[in-house]
Amino acid sequence: MTTHILDARGLYKAYGSIPVLKDVTLHMQQGETHVVIGPNGAGKTTLFKTLSGELLPDAGEISIAGKRVEGIDGYQRVRLGVGRTFQVARVFGEDTVLDNMVVAVEASRRHQGAGGGFSWRIAPAADVYDEALDALEKMGLASQRDHVSGVLAYGDRKRLELAMSLALRPKLLMLDEPMAGMSPPDRAAAVKTIKSVVRERGISVLLTEHDMDVVFSLADRITVLNYGEIIASGTPEDVRSSPEVREIYLGHEVQSA
Repeated sequence: MTTHILDARGLYKAYGSIPVLKDVTLHMQQGETHVVIGPNGAGKTTLFKTLSGELLPDAGEISIAGKRVEGIDGYQRVRLGVGRTFQVARVFGEDTVLDNMVVAVEASRRHQGAGGGFSWRIAPAADVYDEALDALEKMGLASQRDHVSGVLAYGDRKRLELAMSLALRPKLLMLDEPMAGMSPPDRAAAVKTIKSVVRERGISVLLTEHDMDVVFSLADRITVLNYGEIIASGTPEDVRSSPEVREIYLGHEVQSA
């Protein structure tokens, strides 16, 4: 039997007396890109936080690569290979774009077991810089490598966050609206980069996204939430043809996408 990289069953989460997730079940295969969509207030952020470990569910089960994790926090889930945008989303604003990428590359190498604990070095190895520069080039940020990150335009910060997340080389990468604030050309470049990384490394990607062009360009499978419940889950073609999805959420967007 194939082991899902992510297997969530019967998730329930409430804030006080208000249920936000109601019996949510979601599965992901290794190498799959799975997009969660839904209107504002549908429960996407709560689902994302519950799966990543920022929040613990009130009921239900979560397994990552066959290991039960619903009772452990996000830091422990990272050790199982879960990468999250909010691990690195708060870039070091006083440092350069290149320095931020170097931090992500070095963190990835430490996590992959290159010798145990953290060690402060006077300067990173040359190949670390090479990998960091290559990542910036793929994301279209090489020309800004010496810019201070704190003064980047919002869309450029999102591109840097995405590049840093990909550099961590997780088994399961969770991205919360990674294209927010990007220009159309930047979104297209980011989609191309994500596709390339998934193909080359075989990682699984779970993301939330509002841009339907991005959704249908990336998704192998789509799950649609509405008021904390799954109303549709399947291939992009399945979701595109669902009358309930069109009526409740997507309208003309799903027909014209």
